[in-house]
Amino acid sequence: MATSSGTTAAATAMALEQQRHHRRRSSSNRDTSLLLQNKNVFYGTNTDTSSSTPISAPSQRGKTDVTWNHIVERLIDIKKVICSMYCGKVSTGGGINRMKQHLAGKKGEIRVCPKVPPDVRYQMEQALKEIVEKKKENRENYVTNNPYGSLAIERDHIVEYDDIEEIERQESREKNAQPSVGKEKTRIGQRQSSKIGKDAGKKAHLEVAKFFYDTCIPINACNSRYFQRMFDAALAIGPGYKVPTYHEFRLPLLKDAKKEVQLWVDNIRSNWAHYGCTIMGDGWTDNKNRTLINFLIYCPRGTIFWKSVDPSDIVKDAQALFNLFQEVIEWVGPTNVVHMVIDNGANYVAAGRKALVTCKEFVDSRFARERKTKEVIAIVLDNKFWNDCLIIVKIMEPLMRLLKIVDGDKKPSIGYMYEGLYQARKGIKNLFKNKKRLYKPYTTIIKSRWDRQLRKDIHAVAYWFNPAFQYEQASFCQKSEVMNDVLEVITTKGIGSKSKLFHETRLFRDRLESFGQELALETSKNT
Repeated sequence: MATSSGTTAAATAMALEQQRHHRRRSSSNRDTSLLLQNKNVFYGTNTDTSSSTPISAPSQRGKTDVTWNHIVERLIDIKKVICSMYCGKVSTGGGINRMKQHLAGKKGEIRVCPKVPPDVRYQMEQALKEIVEKKKENRENYVTNNPYGSLAIERDHIVEYDDIEEIERQESREKNAQPSVGKEKTRIGQRQSSKIGKDAGKKAHLEVAKFFYDTCIPINACNSRYFQRMFDAALAIGPGYKVPTYHEFRLPLLKDAKKEVQLWVDNIRSNWAHYGCTIMGDGWTDNKNRTLINFLIYCPRGTIFWKSVDPSDIVKDAQALFNLFQEVIEWVGPTNVVHMVIDNGANYVAAGRKALVTCKEFVDSRFARERKTKEVIAIVLDNKFWNDCLIIVKIMEPLMRLLKIVDGDKKPSIGYMYEGLYQARKGIKNLFKNKKRLYKPYTTIIKSRWDRQLRKDIHAVAYWFNPAFQYEQASFCQKSEVMNDVLEVITTKGIGSKSKLFHETRLFRDRLESFGQELALETSKNT
């Protein structure tokens, strides 16, 4: 009897203990359920417990936030920290939201970044505003939809970022502790989700492609750095995002974009006094034969575009170009200009020299008062001097081209010597519009030097036997001295039958027999 009574008492005690354990577990499950419900409200998910459709918890946040483009993770003392890419500021707490405040210049929880670009700061400010508005919207939705009413959003029941992350870590540990059967089900679900994700990705890609094709947007537009940012910003808002209207693109958004660019330009300009800058004039000709100059200002902090000018009417006027460059220098600031890179044409060089001797720093210096300096200034400001320089450049151009051919190693130059001198003299005559009194001094110098030091019979013979010139009748030199030199060389230095040489010379000149074949004619100008 004693044994039976003891057994009954022990069984009763165990039953009571199991009942108390069951109550504690049920209470814990209710608290966890309420906490998870608040988490779903924070993320904007469905909280209607009456629905029979299971609600899956949101996945852990990945590095899709635009802030990750401006910060990096580092490992310090076996602990992951977040660092700013601009000033190197290390944040050990507060997560990515605190780094947003750092980059946006919001004082309080973290020091303001002194080196963040204006466009990035503006982007972070907008991101913080979106977070505040999203929280406000979620709380209002929670008051409306939650069956517990407005009391559920009192401060003691609001779930913050750290609480949510802790819950997700706890869920992850519990999932890892499940038996192998549960893990296998999880893997199957992941594969199904992955397949669904790929299908959705393909569909999204197709919709983007349709937009490109329908509006005839060049495909290389997807290489823009703003292409991915556009989708990141839309995804951050979520479903229901309303795209800008035609009117918004034309006016308010264009004004906002201009403000961002102006902030960036002002930030670059503020560094000119410290670093100095280089003015670059990029001249080019469009398909309408208009001469355009793009003015760019470079400094180590960045390059900005100032404006594009059409100087077609003044491109040959050194004084007008000087006035244009002077305007650029005044806008940048004379004390900030270190270099000025422009076209090396005589008109541009003249404009640059005039800018040098008329700038305030030079005029106010002691060197400007010296006699020799005044003579130099008078020469530089004399338009006739620069016109003479232009003539010299045009006269020397064909001679320098010939010198380059003679000095080259790609092909024998002896067959081009006579042609080069002939074209140089012809070009000088055309430069002076065949006015003998103007071109004669220059051609006389060239002819005198050629006849006295360089001219040999072999040059004329090489010219005559070069098919690139012989078969170009429009420009071939018909002077008798050329043919006389050819006959002289054949007669005095020819090897073999003279009559056979004359016969083959006639075949070459008249393109007969093998010289008249299509292949010979096609390759005649490639020698």
